[in-house]
Amino acid sequence: MFVVLDIGNTSVGCALFNGQKMVARWRMDSDTGRSWQAYAEALQAGLAQSDGDGVQPDGGLVSCVVQGMGDTLGNAMKAAWGIQVMMADVRVDPGISVAVPRPEGVGIDRLMAAGEAFRLANGPVVVA
Repeated sequence: MFVVLDIGNTSVGCALFNGQKMVARWRMDSDTGRSWQAYAEALQAGLAQSDGDGVQPDGGLVSCVVQGMGDTLGNAMKAAWGIQVMMADVRVDPGISVAVPRPEGVGIDRLMAAGEAFRLANGPVVVA
């Protein structure tokens, strides 16, 4: 089981995957003032309330557009479940060629969405 977090400016989208299949999902508010300890508790509670009670994830991925929140929630995932967490950033290959001068200026959420759109369409797409 793999936990994926998409950290945005107002909320954190959370999902639990078993292979390619999403088996649970939940949301929580983004709050830059919240501690990793508080987020660890919220992650465990959210998973328990979304059909994931008793599940022990064995890995995690964090995608974040809010400065500093990626590390906070990565630490929360490690504390909650003792798992290794990978941070999705411009060093992660989204499966497409990124032809902009500063790829770090493009939100990782947009890069990942564009990569998935390319994969689903099996070729070039326009993502607006």
